[in-house]
Amino acid sequence: MLSTFLFLSVAAASEKATHISEPSYYIRELLSQINRYRLSHGLKTLSFDKKLAGLAQGHSADLHRRGELNHNGFDQRFKMSGRNLCIENVGWNYKTAKEQFLAWKRSEGHNKNMLARDIQQVGIAKIGTSVTLFACN
Repeated sequence: MLSTFLFLSVAAASEKATHISEPSYYIRELLSQINRYRLSHGLKTLSFDKKLAGLAQGHSADLHRRGELNHNGFDQRFKMSGRNLCIENVGWNYKTAKEQFLAWKRSEGHNKNMLARDIQQVGIAKIGTSVTLFACN
């Protein structure tokens, strides 16, 4: 079976999944915005997955620490997920979940990822102003 993944860019970096408790208000609101959007396009909603959230959190922490926006280490997160399809959106400097959602909606690649038919579970993490959405089948 071929492994498939969608992303906006890829490079290499180390990642460390961390323990995730319950998602914050920001994360719940961002997921709610995305799920309403998916429903309006006839797609199933995404369920929050703590393992994927840990992978997203490791990347958001790296983005925050470096002060940059990238998809470094996507291949590693993809392998660690144990899934055969994953997408990733990253964002930076949006004050509210709605602003972040709208920015992704306006971006062709990010929008395509949010509307990926075969993804089912998602992890979202926000560290400082850095946000990572990592979703898989």
